[in-house]
Amino acid sequence: QDFQSSDDAIGTTTVLNPENYTLKLNDDGTYNFRADCNVGSGMYTLDGESLTLLPGFMTLAFCPDQSLADAYLQHLASV
Repeated sequence: QDFQSSDDAIGTTTVLNPENYTLKLNDDGTYNFRADCNVGSGMYTLDGESLTLLPGFMTLAFCPDQSLADAYLQHLASV
């Protein structure tokens, strides 16, 4: 729905199409995500409340200027 930027000057960003930004953790230790016009997958580990997303594969389509794909991917990379 929204996310808080690590840069306090930017503040909270509302996501207008949250269905375009998803993350699904599968029972087999894989994950799938959608970042607007791109999709990807990889492996994850869960240790208690600690989630680690390991790098995987992603399409490299060019998203429109108003897309939040880059910001979403930066947040995923920090998990």
